[in-house]
Amino acid sequence: MILLNKIIAFFSNQDSLKKDTMKELSKDTSGNYLTEIIFPAYNFDAIAGDNYKSCDALLISNTALVFIEFKNQPANREDAVKKKEFKCDIKLKAVESLLALFKILKENNITNNFCDLCNVKKKLIVVYSSEKTKRNRRFKDRQVNNSEIKFDLEKYKGTYYHKVKTWSDEVFDSNFDKLF
Repeated sequence: MILLNKIIAFFSNQDSLKKDTMKELSKDTSGNYLTEIIFPAYNFDAIAGDNYKSCDALLISNTALVFIEFKNQPANREDAVKKKEFKCDIKLKAVESLLALFKILKENNITNNFCDLCNVKKKLIVVYSSEKTKRNRRFKDRQVNNSEIKFDLEKYKGTYYHKVKTWSDEVFDSNFDKLF
């Protein structure tokens, strides 16, 4: 909890760290939004910089760090190569977001030990397009039997992150107030 308080203090005192609304952070390259939520969060892509594949947003509460990755794509992929690329991209963002945060914390003398960051409660939320996913009937039918965690992210729950969720944009919108 001590490190989380230091992270909160550091981010609160950095005017240069860009914040945007969740809506703006969910915007894809075509200009489409995955959420209409107007709640501020750190633009973690901008903070992490070009040297890291990172999540789109970082929310910091008194109890946890919440990393959010918006994917305006279906949760299902028919093409095996694209499916593998999609999963690898998300997994890389999940891990490199933590590395980018650790680098920031280390450079600012907040901690020199990655294990300290491991002990801070962290959540990973990946948000995908429900509309694009609904188009695949086979995936929709399988979804009932599948784990709540998709994209091979199960291994990150309990290791890098305390909680991992993969939600459709509809589920994200209806559960946003429960993130904290």
